[in-house]
Amino acid sequence: MKKLIFFIFLIITVEFLNAQPTKIWSKLVGGATADYCYGLDFFNDTLLLAVGKTNSTTIGNRGSFDALYTTISSNGNLKYIKGYGTTLDEQFNNWAKINDTLAFCAGFTQGSGGDITSSYGGQDGIVMAFNPITNKKLWDKNYGGTDLDQIWDILYVEPGRIIVGGLTKSKDKDFPNRAISLDDAFIGAITENGTKADNLFKVISGSKNETLKRLLKTELRTYLVFGETASSNEGDFLGLTNKGLKDIYIIKANQALGLGNKTMVGGPGDDLFVDAVVLPDFSYIIFANVNTTGGDIGPLKGGRDVWMAKFSMAGKLLWSKVIGGTKDDVPVKASVSDNGSIYLLASSQSNDLDFKGNYGSNDMYLMKLDTAGNILWGKNFGGIQTDKGSALAIDKSGNLYTVGESYSTDKDLTSMNNQTPDLWFMKLYECKTLISNYSPTVCSGDTIVINNKKYYDGKTTGSDTMRGMSLLGCDSVVNISINLKAKVQFTFSDTLCNDASITINNVVFNKDKARQTFNLKTVEGCDSTLLVDLNFLSELKTKEVIISKDDGTGSGSIEVIIEGGLPPYKYRWQNGADVNKLINQNAGNFNLTVTDGKGCQKSFSFVIGTVSSVADEKFYLRILEGLDGVTIQSNYSLKRVEMIDLTGKMIKTENLNSQKEYKIQTKNYPNGLIFINVYNEKNEMRSFQIRN
Repeated sequence: MKKLIFFIFLIITVEFLNAQPTKIWSKLVGGATADYCYGLDFFNDTLLLAVGKTNSTTIGNRGSFDALYTTISSNGNLKYIKGYGTTLDEQFNNWAKINDTLAFCAGFTQGSGGDITSSYGGQDGIVMAFNPITNKKLWDKNYGGTDLDQIWDILYVEPGRIIVGGLTKSKDKDFPNRAISLDDAFIGAITENGTKADNLFKVISGSKNETLKRLLKTELRTYLVFGETASSNEGDFLGLTNKGLKDIYIIKANQALGLGNKTMVGGPGDDLFVDAVVLPDFSYIIFANVNTTGGDIGPLKGGRDVWMAKFSMAGKLLWSKVIGGTKDDVPVKASVSDNGSIYLLASSQSNDLDFKGNYGSNDMYLMKLDTAGNILWGKNFGGIQTDKGSALAIDKSGNLYTVGESYSTDKDLTSMNNQTPDLWFMKLYECKTLISNYSPTVCSGDTIVINNKKYYDGKTTGSDTMRGMSLLGCDSVVNISINLKAKVQFTFSDTLCNDASITINNVVFNKDKARQTFNLKTVEGCDSTLLVDLNFLSELKTKEVIISKDDGTGSGSIEVIIEGGLPPYKYRWQNGADVNKLINQNAGNFNLTVTDGKGCQKSFSFVIGTVSSVADEKFYLRILEGLDGVTIQSNYSLKRVEMIDLTGKMIKTENLNSQKEYKIQTKNYPNGLIFINVYNEKNEMRSFQIRN
């Protein structure tokens, strides 16, 4: 018989690289008006800290935009959200963990009052200290001068030393030695209480505008400074040649603000630095938003593209690569996992080349890269309206967390807030293809079908990919090895009493029906045969009966010779004697029960003397078999029941209360043959057997 089986069982898992991420949860967080996020990371294993800016009065905004501080759990529960600022503009750009109860949020403010303690005037850089466990603000400090000053990044380098970086136009206060009013980059060192460490604030400048965008820790007590400059071969960029309008500079610095190796890369247009990641070997990759070809930048794909460049630990350019589609595709944030996997969050308008699947307008796009800049996978998120990514974080288990802004209400979004952007958080699981071994048992001659592929006697091994069959809708690969089960033939044989019967497969077997073959199924569902071949003993009967000394006075003896059944025989007279000969007996009726070596029984009646030999009604039993037991019915009141196993061991004896019906619950007794002796009120015995 042929059969089709659809069944997959997965038991062994390994990571497969080219896998798509799947969404675990999505959540919108914010107030009634616009809210934005610029920095996201884990404070501990279960708590995310996000910073940005808010215009929502419902979460504390005092004027234009306030700096936004938010904590959210890894399962998507909002823990805390609040705006901090004055009646003017404030913004947090990033944050750094100092210890288990201290985090620094860094950005800028345009004034003082409200949540801001002091201001030099114009726009100041600001650092605000929080306890993220209690969400309590601890202190705030402003940095800069009387002109425009902004902090764009903050980096904890060692106990007692935190580095901040940004841009300044000021020529006083923390920057008393500046001579020009253009934008300059700066780095500064502060302590854990916010004071300037060793009075260290240092400007990085040429003759044109400079910005500082990112600080990343590298080898011990050193860090990398990333930004943009239009200067060439002058000031702090002496020996470096600008290739166009804005190029990207990379400077290695130490905790004392000393500047080491310097690199400048770019093309003929505006090359906008976005982010960078440091790899486990201290090489690093930068990500930039570019719109021209030339210099260090290869051919564009169309519109604005993502430019990636990898550098050695010493700052040597190792390779350069452009990815994108035919429309605008720009990087937003990059991150690297503990095992060195690189993830890039981008905003994309394309639906071709390296960025596919666009829902409409602008989508958030997440991709995984190897250390050679090759795309391992990429996936868009959003709806048909404008959706953008802004920050990215990775937990220790490799789960991905993104935050951005959205105007959509479809696809990956289900709600929006009055046409104004909220913080759109997502938790993503990077699908890992599950590789499993599946070894089903298949009956010989049958066919198993797995994912539309047939396996049978001549084809017992193979491999197949199951789309969306494993954890969280990920793909799985199954290695198949079929175990063939041959057809089995069973035989059941036994020797039973002459008057016995047994039911097998709903068929009653007795001395008139002792043999039959059944077609059955094994536990694996395979075809099998069962041959029932029974032997029934000959009937117990008297071969010879000798009644002696019957002289008419009512005294005498009885000797019985038995044949049939299976010797040896056991004898039981109504007076309790267990021999085949009675002597010196008074006249009367005598009843004998004979049991053979198989446990088969038969009763006999004899007369000595002149006692009437008219026998009472014959003692009989009716046996009714059910699913849960056996019911005994009799024409006599029952006195006792005995149950004996194949070894002759008495497994139960019970005195009865003269009832004419008794039920045996077979589930309470061992499997196999069980011999049953039933005694009536006259101590007559009848026997039968059951197979449990």
